[in-house]
Amino acid sequence: HTQSPHCCMYPATQTSHTCSMVASEPPTQMSLTIDKSSTLTSSITLRASDPATSSINAAMEEQSAVKDFEGTPVKEEADLSSDGNETSKNSSSDPPRKLERKLSISEQASAGSTGRLRAPAYLRFIEKPFRVKNVLTHQYLEEATGHAMDVSARGPINQTGTFVGAAMMRLAAIAAGGPNEVIYHIKASSLLTVGSLIVGIVAGVTMPLVGALVDHTSHRKLMGASSAFIIVLSVGLQIMLNEDTWFAVWILEIFGGYFLIMHQVCTMSYLPDLTHDVEEMGHYTARFMQTQYFIQGIYTSIVIAVGFSVPLTNLDTAKLAAGMSCGIGAICFGYSWIFLFRRRPQLRELPPGNNLYTTGFKQLYKTFRHVFKNYHSLKWFMISLLFSPEAGAGVVLAIAVTFLTFIVEMD
Repeated sequence: HTQSPHCCMYPATQTSHTCSMVASEPPTQMSLTIDKSSTLTSSITLRASDPATSSINAAMEEQSAVKDFEGTPVKEEADLSSDGNETSKNSSSDPPRKLERKLSISEQASAGSTGRLRAPAYLRFIEKPFRVKNVLTHQYLEEATGHAMDVSARGPINQTGTFVGAAMMRLAAIAAGGPNEVIYHIKASSLLTVGSLIVGIVAGVTMPLVGALVDHTSHRKLMGASSAFIIVLSVGLQIMLNEDTWFAVWILEIFGGYFLIMHQVCTMSYLPDLTHDVEEMGHYTARFMQTQYFIQGIYTSIVIAVGFSVPLTNLDTAKLAAGMSCGIGAICFGYSWIFLFRRRPQLRELPPGNNLYTTGFKQLYKTFRHVFKNYHSLKWFMISLLFSPEAGAGVVLAIAVTFLTFIVEMD
């Protein structure tokens, strides 16, 4: 899997190549080893006190060197120093190193960062609880920490709809004269389900365009940061919920729900960049889900505990929930998208004859045909997902809140 021209991966040939670059102190020293008897392998080791040192440039130099030496029927080792001198050694005395893993795109982006947007030392304590160690290198990756902080913000924000939605429907029912009465052409008891329906339809129509913008432009980080800001703003403004502003809060719920889906598209586009190894990816995703639901559980428990220990009304509890989730979102979203996620270049060029408005829909159609024709197990798995709670989690939550509020009459 390669999403960047700088990824350190080359096709198998009958040549062995190892490139080691030490950039901590000048002069820079590079060693190349050519061995005809084994499969082409490559590795890059960077040690730099300056965070601006770029492994991407080393990878490009490495690729150029491989093209020059590929297919050469010789066995030698050359030491190239900064003054251009070259000496030969016996390769048997210094055996070539074997490839253990290749740099992921996230690792290359972190190494190639200028460091201008790195978190100051006095703020780095914020990210420590969210760090996820790589199972192979035992190192922490900045964008993996960013993913953990991002999902930790999304969990409480998702849960906020439970508290705000219940209070909002009660206020709508009071204004309409009853849960079965109509206000603003919507039955009061159907307020949340109609809002979820609007979000689902608009997202289904526009997400192919969002995906095209993520893939075919260099605005991936800008879109992720902007959608995170809109989500936090919409949740924070829900604190103004009362009998006069409930309809405005309903509109904010719709906007927040839509941009939350858009934000997930942007965030998921970073996920394959973390690693090329299946074991590492499984470890990362498992830890992300554990972190999300752990933070969401703590958040929900605190809101419920405060609601029982302090005499709060349903409306006060909703405001408390909105305020807490806004604070968590501002910290986690803000830190991760300012300091941890890196910019990405354009992933691929637009196909000839396509534009940003149509290429997403065309790609979906091609994928649909390919899956249904060649992958029958995947086809039925995708069909089954249409009837799963994950496909309509917002709708299921809206129905549950409506049922518990007006049928069970829970506070």
